[in-house]
Amino acid sequence: MKRLINPEEITNDQFIGIEQFLLSCTVPIIAENESTAGVHGTGVLFAVDNYHCIITAAHVADYFEDYPNSLGIPANRFSLSSQVLTLKDCQVVSPKSKKDKSTYDLAVVLLDQNPDLLDYLLKNNNFLSLQNLINYKQPVKDYLISGYPQEMTKVINRGVPRKNLVIGDLFNFITDTYNGPFESNIKLNPPHDIFLSHDEDIISNKGETISSPKLEGISGSAIWAFDNCSNIESVWSPEKTIKIAGFQYSYLPNKWIRGIKLYALVHTFGHIDKKVKDKITIQLGFNPEI
Repeated sequence: MKRLINPEEITNDQFIGIEQFLLSCTVPIIAENESTAGVHGTGVLFAVDNYHCIITAAHVADYFEDYPNSLGIPANRFSLSSQVLTLKDCQVVSPKSKKDKSTYDLAVVLLDQNPDLLDYLLKNNNFLSLQNLINYKQPVKDYLISGYPQEMTKVINRGVPRKNLVIGDLFNFITDTYNGPFESNIKLNPPHDIFLSHDEDIISNKGETISSPKLEGISGSAIWAFDNCSNIESVWSPEKTIKIAGFQYSYLPNKWIRGIKLYALVHTFGHIDKKVKDKITIQLGFNPEI
């Protein structure tokens, strides 16, 4: 596989900065019951106006609606092996109709009704803002995906209900656009689709070629685009270097990774607050009246 990022463009120290930035805003979503626990998906912390939320895949959040006390996030952002803070009392906004479910596999989990959880996250994590979203008028060449694959975690059963430890690390890798061919059973949706390459060997965020793990568990992770224009004649920062272009929700091993563009976020916030919907639309580079 070709090297996607020129080491002269991003230094090792800058990659470390990107890694720490991603760790601060990306959370594993843990499914826990009386006997076991494990990574169910990945989410991203996001705030706009008075709303604080976790953005993830709709099929990840669907589990929350059925088992509201069984999903949560670790209390320690630097380790999965800690107490799980449940998403109890949080409101999930996700597609309801069959048509919307097939188009928008994205959900917004509103945290404001769980003040203890929100207070913890505000003190210990980083909520992204509108400025972290891509403007689709900018050209993009390379992408980065950041999530928590199940294969890279392990569960330690401590013999005490809801006290199991899930141990794992945030996994980041770089890829580029996948242009086909596509299987005959894949229904394409060009206005919303992001397809990225997935190979047996992938490139880590450090530019190293490594074996790809199975990606179950990263559903709901952000697809970050390297913004080739943001750092020209300005002070470098992770926030200026990568912008969210979409969210991952499925993949075919050794072929492609599929994500949904941020129009899905516009659609979802349309059910929450029209003013926020318009702000997101403008940030993406479009007229909200269209």
